[in-house]
Amino acid sequence: MKVKVIVDSCGDISDDILKKYDIGMVPLNIELGEILRDRVDISPQEYYAKIYEYNLPNTSAPNLAQWKEHFEEHLNNGYDKIIVSTLSSKLSNTYQQACVAAKKFHPNEVKIIDSLNASAGEGLLAIRLSELLQEGREVDESIKIIENLRSKVVQIGYMDSLKMLVKSGRISKASEFFASLGRMKPMIITEEGENKPLGKVISLKNARKKAVEEIIERTDKNQSYSLFITHAEGIEEAEKLRTEIKKSVKISKSFIGYMGPVVGSRVGLNAQLIAVIPD
Repeated sequence: MKVKVIVDSCGDISDDILKKYDIGMVPLNIELGEILRDRVDISPQEYYAKIYEYNLPNTSAPNLAQWKEHFEEHLNNGYDKIIVSTLSSKLSNTYQQACVAAKKFHPNEVKIIDSLNASAGEGLLAIRLSELLQEGREVDESIKIIENLRSKVVQIGYMDSLKMLVKSGRISKASEFFASLGRMKPMIITEEGENKPLGKVISLKNARKKAVEEIIERTDKNQSYSLFITHAEGIEEAEKLRTEIKKSVKISKSFIGYMGPVVGSRVGLNAQLIAVIPD
């Protein structure tokens, strides 16, 4: 039986990695004067080049017609089953929309997993799911493994600026002003499907140090891990993070990629998300 793994665009997996692991991608939508498909009609690089020219853009989950199109693209091209792993249901209605579409159009062929993660964490789970299927695991067994693994994802992030949070109304302009005077970098951790505050530090260098410390503290030195770092036009910072993490954590494989426009629109330039999962 031939099974296709699909992830939504908030998994932030690059085209070459999607191809390597035979993963399909369904884009979310982002409104930038017109409705554009995330990572399809507008690339991360194109978005970040003009990020502060936009007001906070509206984003939306793929609609039922979009899900149907992607399901049938693969089912009509030799795949017998599809497993979709989505952005956390606590961050978006993408999971709910996928469930409705699967039940309506292909209830016997399509199964949906709520990754309870986003960006790097979501992407890692989709890659692992593909690996399990390539190893010959059954569909239900693979889904069960991923559902057990998703709570073991360690994901830490930090932002260079509070501008996008101000635009979203989550903090006041006064908070941004005082934070900018102190060069404060807000940090987050993904837990139980939500992004929660992890505090603030002064300077990007200290944010990197704190993020690495958090990853080390939350991993087992006797266990190997897969690592995925996503960035908002901050590749050099991402490379530094990978180098530092590898000094203290056993990393079997690692990936670095861009946050797409949908994710990047909420965190701003130079944000970093670091995720690891046990092998």
